[in-house]
Amino acid sequence: MQIVEETIKKLEQITNVSWNFNFSEQEIIINHIIETSNTKHNIYNDKRYNPDASITILELAFSIAMQKGADSISIENVAVAIRKSDFLYESVRKTYANKLLSQYNAIDSKQFTKCKIIKFPNL
Repeated sequence: MQIVEETIKKLEQITNVSWNFNFSEQEIIINHIIETSNTKHNIYNDKRYNPDASITILELAFSIAMQKGADSISIENVAVAIRKSDFLYESVRKTYANKLLSQYNAIDSKQFTKCKIIKFPNL
């Protein structure tokens, strides 16, 4: 995980694209990328091993953000990078990209604070 985190810092410097995820989001995203790029998910003739496979996905995500002219990486950039990682089986790409988006959306929706609206009488 540390190698992947260091790679993110280097990619930010090279691309001028920021990685603006908080600590818990970053941990989930990185762990998800590492899980996705497990060698059992690689197509038979491409045996990339971690951390190379994870770094390949990150490089692609930063490239996608850069091509779109974005200032920072979005979760969609990471999901698209997973979908375009041709060293993974197609079913793995679709499943893990969708799983990442649903995990992220679940976290994102929990960040809203619940509150009660109080109406004050007209003074």
